[in-house]
This record gives sequence, structure tokens and C-alpha cells, in this order.
Amino acid sequence: MSGTVSNALLAYFASSRSIKLAYVTAALMTWSIIPVTLLYFEPNVNGAGKWKVQQILKDEGYKMMEQEGVMPSPFVHTAKPEARRWAESVEMKEIATKWARLNSWRFVVTALATVISAVGTCSWEGP
Repeated sequence: MSGTVSNALLAYFASSRSIKLAYVTAALMTWSIIPVTLLYFEPNVNGAGKWKVQQILKDEGYKMMEQEGVMPSPFVHTAKPEARRWAESVEMKEIATKWARLNSWRFVVTALATVISAVGTCSWEGP
């Protein structure tokens, strides 16, 4: 969120059209991570990981509450039924490996947005 807000403000104050475009692009790229996280990661791989943790710790009496509402939380189940079934059929290591592989794309988007923002900053001519 901070990268999105920062780049949006820089775009607002930029005097050059090309610099403004660089900041807008960087802001949109950093913002794009939010819906991907909420709409894909949370109900799938994150949720599967939480479901697996509950399965691993069930003999110790650990039980996570079901999600109420739309906002995800690390303290409630958010996994779709398909993600829960997948979690039951694999080891936690496979869930963590899939999360790391998918998360690397979020890193690439963030890194690219950082470079684009830096180009805008290095080209800055002031207000």
C-alpha cells in the first residue's frame, strides 16, 4: 500500500508527462498485488496452508475458526473447498514450496515497479 500511495503522490506532483506515466505505472503495478493476494492467494495457497496446520495440530486440540465476512485474517480459515482437499492430500512442504514459487511473481512485479519508479525519480525535474 505504501508503494502505491507514494507513487500516486509522486505522479500527482510530477511536471513531466513521461515522469508522471512512470509513477502511475509503478503505482498500478504495486496496487495489482493486493487483489491477487486477496482473490487468489488467500482462498487457495494461504488457505490451504492454514487448513494443513489445523490438520497437523488437531491431536493437540487446535481448531481455527471459519472466516466470517470478506476480509481475510491469519487467524481464520479462508480456503476454498478445493484448496482444503488439496491440502489434505499433500505434505506441508509442498504447500510452502507452491507458495514460494507463486510469491516470487509478486516479488518480480514489486521489483519492476521499483525500477520504474526509480527511473521517474532519476528523471525528476521538480514541481
